[in-house]
Amino acid sequence: MDSLNLNKHISGQFNAELESIRTQVMTMGRHGGAAAF
Repeated sequence: MDSLNLNKHISGQFNAELESIRTQVMTMGRHGGAAAF
């Protein structure tokens, strides 16, 4: 695997994790949880 593909893979994984965190935060906010962002 060349480094460009590796970087794309890492970036894609990072984006997916960020997206799931954002979803969790939005959900907590909707349910009155303390989302400190």
